[in-house]
Amino acid sequence: RMINIGINGFGRIGKCVFLQLLSNAKFSIKCINATDIKVSEIEDYLNFDTSHKHNMKIKVEMLSSELFRIDNQVIHLISERDAKKIDWKKMECEYIIDATGSYLTSEKCADHNANYVIMSSPPKDNTPTFIVGANEQTYNGEKVVSGSSCTTNCIAPILKLLNDNYGINDCVFTTIHAATASQYVVD
Repeated sequence: RMINIGINGFGRIGKCVFLQLLSNAKFSIKCINATDIKVSEIEDYLNFDTSHKHNMKIKVEMLSSELFRIDNQVIHLISERDAKKIDWKKMECEYIIDATGSYLTSEKCADHNANYVIMSSPPKDNTPTFIVGANEQTYNGEKVVSGSSCTTNCIAPILKLLNDNYGINDCVFTTIHAATASQYVVD
């Protein structure tokens, strides 16, 4: 059974999720909500990336100002800041990947009016968090979940492996993170 996906936010995280889903036959990307890109820019945006290199050569066929095709997938591109105004179900999206960092509570994610929502950031409430390699086996059908943060996804599986096999009494770790879109890189 094909799983239909909508992606809310098409920046660094949304784009990486898109590229992963594009090459997996289990998923069909039905819609992308992005406020700062046009269909005519999608091909260059996917093929030329200064941070994340990949070996795919993605060919985008423009079908209209809001519709494009990649391989056999026809994808809607919309531009809406208010999730309440998006009809994900009309676009046949069952699962929404929220990659905006703006919908960080289960209550706020309900604005998406979708069957399932996956946050790409740590929640600001008690929304359950799942990390592959650390605790994904505890997922029990929750409708809104968080995938936590990039830092947590990097360290949690290693810590689980070490703790399960050797035990951890104490630990300290330092992380280095690239600048994000909201951070200044010069003073």
